[in-house]
Amino acid sequence: MSESIELVVAALACAAWGYLLAFRGGFWLAAERDDEPEAAIAAEAWPRVVAVVPARDEAQVIATSVGSLLRQAYPGTFDIVVVDDHSADGTAGVAQYSDAKAIDPAVAALRRKVKAVADDTLRKDEAYAAITAAGKRHEVHIAHASGTADNPMSDAAIAAKFLANATPVIGRERAERAQAFVGSLETQPDVRELIALLA
Repeated sequence: MSESIELVVAALACAAWGYLLAFRGGFWLAAERDDEPEAAIAAEAWPRVVAVVPARDEAQVIATSVGSLLRQAYPGTFDIVVVDDHSADGTAGVAQYSDAKAIDPAVAALRRKVKAVADDTLRKDEAYAAITAAGKRHEVHIAHASGTADNPMSDAAIAAKFLANATPVIGRERAERAQAFVGSLETQPDVRELIALLA
């Protein structure tokens, strides 16, 4: 009885594959290819793609990741959005301003697309950026920079920024000790320990 059932199941499977192969018009073959000149499609016909890169404490690899995306040869509109999720390692901070990052080919290619223009109507703590991509203009206005009197940083943000800047210079352990010392500065009898930590 079991052999009969197995034969019926096998026969049905074979019949199904036979139908797919013979009567479905070669469905497994790609009807359109993007590696042949004759099959080229106008850029505007390609759908817009937005690559969202979530990042938290990714300072060591974020530039490589974004650089890889920038080198994509997608013919349509291709946007990259990096979302920094409260990183404490300088993912969007000091590590991105090193000499190595400045000469990175991907960064250099992006820099050639940027034009900085001085605007005397803006305050010293104000910024405005406009990006035109695929004929569309995107604008961002920062009324007050983070860390100014009108837009103060939280204690946690200040601590994270200090660690991001101090750790590469004096090491994580000393940076954390210095941070803790400053946090209790009002009760410290002597600041020579802090000076030694920062030296």
